[in-house]
Order: sequence, then structure tokens, then C-alpha cells
Amino acid sequence: MRRAAGRRYRGITLIEMMIYGAITLLTGAALLMLAARAWANYEVLLTQNMIQRQARAAVDLVADEIRNIPGSSGMWDTGIIAYEDENGSRIGRANVFLIRRTNRNQLLRTFGRTTTINNIRSFRLVYEIRAPGNTGDLSWRRIPGAGEAPMNNNPQQGQTDERIRWVCTVYITVTAGYGNQTYTLTSAVKARNQFYSLAPPLR
Repeated sequence: MRRAAGRRYRGITLIEMMIYGAITLLTGAALLMLAARAWANYEVLLTQNMIQRQARAAVDLVADEIRNIPGSSGMWDTGIIAYEDENGSRIGRANVFLIRRTNRNQLLRTFGRTTTINNIRSFRLVYEIRAPGNTGDLSWRRIPGAGEAPMNNNPQQGQTDERIRWVCTVYITVTAGYGNQTYTLTSAVKARNQFYSLAPPLR
């Protein structure tokens, strides 16, 4: 009789089952939240790496082309296309290359070969020149400076900006972005002219 009574109370009760079930659900929900957060962080990291690579690729592309723009009579070639429009800066040489940002957030290099870099939200060039001032002495300044017009040199359209001749350094600023993440990179490139005669040889 006692053994039968002891067997009758073995197992778990309904309340215990509910408690175990609640604990299982809470543990499962916590694990799912942890996995979801880890995946979201992983996606953020992937996006950051992607836009950093694209910004660096854009800066490298522009810098390589600028380094190979030759000088003319010891100054930067006036045949360079260097001006700004609604999509930012443009730079290039006629029938050699032209780099510009499109309205689809792409940095596009055209002419000899075509290169496209995506997710470029901003592309801007600032030029540092060393030109004679009112006294004839050479002085440094950036274009555009405060209240000064940007570089506007485009021989193909009959536009000439004499300041292009005195450019010594070009500052490249690129912003890449995807979703709500952005990454901005700035680099300085020396121009090939009388002030920097040790520029690399032409290709």
C-alpha cells in the first residue's frame, strides 16, 4: 500500500510545468534577442567596412590621377578640367580622364578606362596655390577661400581660371555613406610643378 501511494505522487504538477515552461520561454527569448543584437552589430560592422573601403578607393583613384597630371613650363597645366557643379567637384584632362560624382552617388572615372565607385555622397576638392601677390612675392592660399569663388577651369567649355597654373597641393575630401552611416576621408596630394619637382615620373 505504501509503495502504491509513493508511486502516485511521482512526476511534476501542473504548476511546476507552467514554471518550467515560463523559464524556457524567457531563456529562449533572451537568446533570440542576443542573436538578433549580434546580427545587427555584425551588419553595422559590415556596412562600416564597406563604406570605408569605398571612400579609400575613391581617394586613391583621384590621388593617382592628380599625381600624374604634368606641369607646363614649370606650372600646372591649364588644360586641366577643374570646376564644381551641383554634384561637387570635377577634375581631369581632356581625352585622358575625367572624375566626377553622379547624381546617383557614384564616383565615375571616364575616358581611357571607366571606373565606378558606389555610395559616394560627397566629393570635393580644395586647391592650395602659391601665386604672386600685389607686391610680387609668392604667397600661399587656398581656393576657395572665404568669400572666394571655387576653381572654374574648363577649357572644353571655354572657361579659363588662371589660378589653376599656381596649384601646388590638392586636398581631396570624400564622404561615403550607406543608410544612416557615413565615413569621410581627406587626403592631400602634391601637384607636379616647379614647387614640387620631385613628383613621380609620368606613366
